[in-house]
Amino acid sequence: MISTLRFLRQYFRPRADLLDVSEATFRRGQETLPASVYRLRNRSHYPTAWVVLHGITYRGRQHRGLQRFASSMAAAGHLVFVPEIPEWSRFQVAPALAVPTIRAAVHALHERSDIDPDRIGLFAFSFGGTQSITNVPSLVIET
Repeated sequence: MISTLRFLRQYFRPRADLLDVSEATFRRGQETLPASVYRLRNRSHYPTAWVVLHGITYRGRQHRGLQRFASSMAAAGHLVFVPEIPEWSRFQVAPALAVPTIRAAVHALHERSDIDPDRIGLFAFSFGGTQSITNVPSLVIET
């Protein structure tokens, strides 16, 4: 219950001083792509991590609604990893990129020592959500 209240407080009254938003990279095939990592300051371990996909938008991971959601999830105590999908930011309808991006983001999270690698969730907006729902049943991630 307290994590829900923290989520709502951050969503409706954002406080930047609670969070650390940092830049990271991840490897999708031969490409090294940028990502944003949202986490609470002064916390050394996160029981749950989330991969959050953006939709088809020129702002990509910089979309304000996505940033607000990711900040709220982080305030609730989760680590949030938002990979950039540059093709979707260029308005290219490329559904085949969902699975490799999700797989690469999960692999990037597995390299972190501050999360439980068995507790990684997926959330996606708009086009990313549709692709996640239709493709995740075939998604196999090898550790």
